[in-house]
Amino acid sequence: MATVLDRHLSQEHRAFLERIPDAAVRSGVKVHLVGGSVRDVLLGRTPTDLDLAVSGEVDDPVMSLIHALGGMVTAESQFGTARGEVEGVEFDVARTRREKYGRPGALPQVTFTDCIEEDLTRRDFTIHAIAASLNRGDAGAFLDPLGGRRDLAAGRVRVLHPLSFEDDPTRILRAVRYAGRLGFEIEGETARLLAESLRWLDSVSGDRIRSELERTAAEECLGDILELATSLGVLRAVHPALSLPDGLAARLREGPAPSFPGLLAALAVSAGDTARDSLVRRLNLAHGHARAVRDVGKVRSRLAALRRDSASASETYGLLEDAHPGAVEAWGLVHEDNRVRCRLADYLHRMRGLRPILDGRGVMALGVEEGPAVGEMLRALLMARLDGAVTSREDEERFIRRRLESRP
Repeated sequence: MATVLDRHLSQEHRAFLERIPDAAVRSGVKVHLVGGSVRDVLLGRTPTDLDLAVSGEVDDPVMSLIHALGGMVTAESQFGTARGEVEGVEFDVARTRREKYGRPGALPQVTFTDCIEEDLTRRDFTIHAIAASLNRGDAGAFLDPLGGRRDLAAGRVRVLHPLSFEDDPTRILRAVRYAGRLGFEIEGETARLLAESLRWLDSVSGDRIRSELERTAAEECLGDILELATSLGVLRAVHPALSLPDGLAARLREGPAPSFPGLLAALAVSAGDTARDSLVRRLNLAHGHARAVRDVGKVRSRLAALRRDSASASETYGLLEDAHPGAVEAWGLVHEDNRVRCRLADYLHRMRGLRPILDGRGVMALGVEEGPAVGEMLRALLMARLDGAVTSREDEERFIRRRLESRP
């Protein structure tokens, strides 16, 4: 395992891990590289994150290790976890623990253990229940009590026990995400358990569901993940307003990653206003994201005007300026008419940032009276710039003079 780590870790990560054995001795702890970090190197990938598990008979093994490394704590939780940084290298470190769930969807009740093998058995999937020692004497020793390496080789996502999804229903979303990211299948019994556990998603708080969806939106293989989530009934189980429009998965594979509000709004374009309002409440969306979802209907009502051959840039701007950009982005992702999609994209990427060269003072210097007339003139200048009628400061000045001269 030491050879595999050396081959696939970045130079910065290798240098950081070389400091661990001595720091572990000084702080009186045992340290293992765990979970996704080990998974990635076994798959021949370079991990972007380092996940450490620590144990020991000191008061706070997590802080003891970070301090022994000369690092600083950038985040901390009540579950014995922290995020640290040492000379620019960030890492996550957690105390080895047991977890017990009082009810489906509840946060776990945590007790600590010094046994790394016991810690591995409380994880989500076998491909994460793996570890490599970073301790003197057995550095690089590989721990795989539940067959994670076998499942990595077979390309499958497997839960550790029959109640895994019931204990933590967010694992349903993670199973789909990892399967899509890694190009794995969800193992047969795990798929059966997932289908039987979809109802438990209702027991999870909106904040936790939204957090998982945000992580999913950041995935490179988003189109594959959403197709899998749809085929397994996961999107509908999260909320009935969510569905995968035709063509969306393909466009996600071809184009840049969407914003989270844009993606969420795109998944809700087929829902009615009442259903989208319900989705906003279910996910406890902040104001901006809520507007993106709700404004889907507003943009839909204006799509016919955007289809017209005669629709000018200034008309497009006027049709869309009061809608949340996420709602505009959503229709740009799902609309079947390429011309409409191009106009929506032009609004988002060009029109929204366009401003006249002249500001209010410049307009008044040409004779426009202070007050509402200034805003009206700046608005007229913007429309002219959108349509290409003015392109320079001189054009804008001539435009204003002509407007003033034409007034009675």
